[in-house]
Amino acid sequence: MKQWMGALMGLLALAACSSPNVGERSMNLIPAPAEVTRSEGVFLLDEGVSISYADESLKGIAEWLADYTQTLTDMELKVASSSEKQGGIHLELISRERLAEGAPDCYGLSPKDGDPADERYHLSIESKRILVAAAAPEGIFRGVTSLAQLIGGNVETEATAANAKRVYLPQLEVKTDLASPGEDCRWM
Repeated sequence: MKQWMGALMGLLALAACSSPNVGERSMNLIPAPAEVTRSEGVFLLDEGVSISYADESLKGIAEWLADYTQTLTDMELKVASSSEKQGGIHLELISRERLAEGAPDCYGLSPKDGDPADERYHLSIESKRILVAAAAPEGIFRGVTSLAQLIGGNVETEATAANAKRVYLPQLEVKTDLASPGEDCRWM
């Protein structure tokens, strides 16, 4: 019996130490973005961070992110309208041309007006700020849900009093693409 237990423990240890070589798509974001570029360093998410939005149509999304973060971490992040991209988390609408840079156009139907919902986004996490940019509020929401997944995946499960209200996010850049169905855009 002890031999079986020893063999089983050895297999479990081997399985725990090995990981599949999945490259940049191992970020655990759903749906998997077209491109994730990691860099050295972290962004410290704490109660000193605020969430700003450059367009009034993004206010609800910014408030949703603040509520979600508070549920996960017990941190109260301030939400404010601002066109400044100084520090903290900033949500900004940009032109389709600036966002796409050669990506195919979005096809499908939007539930609100019949035009395709452009859900492409760009998420950039740097040491002092996080930027979520998209051509439409739907894209901002997709980028914010990716950010929320990263926050949830980096919350300490057994937080101590010293680090209970801190989340360290890896510096990275996420870009979405519409080249494959099911990736960030509704397809017909």
